[in-house]
This record gives sequence, structure tokens and C-alpha cells, in this order.
Amino acid sequence: MFWEETSGQVRSAGQAVYDTEAAGVGSVHEGQGWRIHKRIGSDLAELAEWINPIVHGWMNYYGRFNRSRLYRLLQRINTYIVRWARNKYRRLGSFKKAKRWWTGLVDREPGLFAHWAWISAF
Repeated sequence: MFWEETSGQVRSAGQAVYDTEAAGVGSVHEGQGWRIHKRIGSDLAELAEWINPIVHGWMNYYGRFNRSRLYRLLQRINTYIVRWARNKYRRLGSFKKAKRWWTGLVDREPGLFAHWAWISAF
């Protein structure tokens, strides 16, 4: 396969041109500014309603070209959701309790967040 890289764009024989900076670095840092763990006034359904359209768009767009790099971002979002739960529900303070809560949540509501179709681990 032939690869050509110029000014942050990658072109391969038989594939479309895509911007490597947008597909990798920009989207990875995007989720960090959301401060999900600080939204303790919201419940899970509100978080899902807010996050799902954005993440679903990323999965459709960036997932076509660089799906493996998107997994890291999706897993990071799961980590932020667990951090949110540990801040909202103080009884989940220990990692073991938070892990048990997470496993139960994924089993009870597998379609709550759009990115759980690809990765549900944190």
C-alpha cells in the first residue's frame, strides 16, 4: 500500500484523504474540557443525552479512518463517567465499589451511551 503524507494529511492508494490532526490529537483532547466529573447535578440520562450526539458523530466520522485511535478517547470518556459517579455518589469512593457499579450499569442499560457499542470498559 502506498502512503503519502504532506502538511498533516495522509493519502493512501484507493482511500480518501483525511486530516491526521483532526482524526487524532484534536478529538482526544476535546473530551477533557467537558469536565463531566463536575456535573454532579445531572443524572446519567442527562449526561447520555448531552454526550451521545457528539460521540456518535465522532464514531461515524473518525471511526471510518482511524477507529483504533478512537478507542482510547471512548475509554477515557468512560473513565470520566466513573469519576462523575464517584463524585456524585460518595458511597462509590473505593475503586472496587465503583467497578461493581460500572459492571452493573453496563449490564442493566447496555445502550445508554452510544460509544458502549464499541467499548464499555473504563
